[in-house]
Amino acid sequence: ASCIAKMYNITMGLDMGEIKLCDKDTDSNCPSDNRYQYNTLVVFASSGDLVAKYHKSHLYYEPQFDAPKAPEIVWFESDFGVRFGLMICFDLMFEDPQLILYNLGIRNFLWSSWWVDEPPLITGTQVELARSLSLPSNFLASGIGLSWYNSGSGIYSYGTALKHWYNFSIHPLSKMMIADVPINPEFEQNIPIENEEEEENIPSFTSNCNTNTSTLPTITTFNILPGESYNISSTSNNLTCNALLRVSVDSNSGELFGVYSLDGIYNNLFPAQICAIMRCYDEECTSPILDTSSYFDYFELSGNFNTESLYMMYPMVAKQNA
Repeated sequence: ASCIAKMYNITMGLDMGEIKLCDKDTDSNCPSDNRYQYNTLVVFASSGDLVAKYHKSHLYYEPQFDAPKAPEIVWFESDFGVRFGLMICFDLMFEDPQLILYNLGIRNFLWSSWWVDEPPLITGTQVELARSLSLPSNFLASGIGLSWYNSGSGIYSYGTALKHWYNFSIHPLSKMMIADVPINPEFEQNIPIENEEEEENIPSFTSNCNTNTSTLPTITTFNILPGESYNISSTSNNLTCNALLRVSVDSNSGELFGVYSLDGIYNNLFPAQICAIMRCYDEECTSPILDTSSYFDYFELSGNFNTESLYMMYPMVAKQNA
């Protein structure tokens, strides 16, 4: 990677595993095999020099890796004068390190991922675009692209998808994306930031993915008719979601949809409040359908979200090409 960056005069980031040796005599948290293993994002400058290294803070069922005792705050300044903050995959669903970087004035982010897609509620491209909108910034996202289940990449600027790609197949695919990304001069000049030095001995820490109990969503289903308008609500705990929509006359009659609400723990992972409209296979809507022949001339989805407890709101729309 270093040679490629130097050969082609580019700044290059990539995800890799890193091993750091430790000594139990001096580090009580040192694993039994005397080494830490980190999911690591590294960046090489056009000179071939290593300019940044970030260890993933929030692990997603990754027993082979350790995580820092506290989220690392890592950024670098590129050869072309733009400062980038670094994150990996599941970090996106937590306050730190992204909010710390954002509050420091960083408005450009590099993000690598092996994202687990759960369409239509959460896909890589949805989350990436929503992240660029919710914390207004340039967001460069590189997903692994193994299949429809692990995919989603894009170049996003302040809530606009300049380029995006989703692998709909069951086979690994790659895609190169190129876009002109604007620089916000308000945040790219004279930012007084001091980068934090990396600690040599970092105790292991694992995000509490297995300690939460999932909250079952509430889904109110309804069959649509062409040309009709609907006002449907769904309530989960303290969250009420309301959907207003008008079905196009060109739509098929009888397709089943649902208004989804969840206020609690999403998929045994993290606290969330979610409102969604989805097409359903049956009245239980436990198996959403990703294809539809229906069109909405208008729709509005709202909820009484607790903005004080949610550190970030992600408005997401799944459409053609995810």
